[in-house]
Amino acid sequence: TMIKRYNQKFYGNDKIGELSWKYWFFPTITTDKSLKIIDEHMQKYLRYIYTGKHNKRNYKIVPYDTLKLLGYRPLVHEYYKLKSFNVEDNM
Repeated sequence: TMIKRYNQKFYGNDKIGELSWKYWFFPTITTDKSLKIIDEHMQKYLRYIYTGKHNKRNYKIVPYDTLKLLGYRPLVHEYYKLKSFNVEDNM
């Protein structure tokens, strides 16, 4: 449920021109530093929700591939995907 909710907030329905976090903020971001921090935070709390504990074992119990299978979409990846899409459009 958390993944679905945040995917909706961050990415909307992936329609160009639709008002979503992705189309509103990504064009104004110049580095991926802040996105990495948000991604780390999201992954940490998704692992906590899955295990009910805050510890380093969560990385083994819930690997990154599992998060992706559950529908997690990292902001850094989406940022570079949109950035490369915009570069191709401007050529």
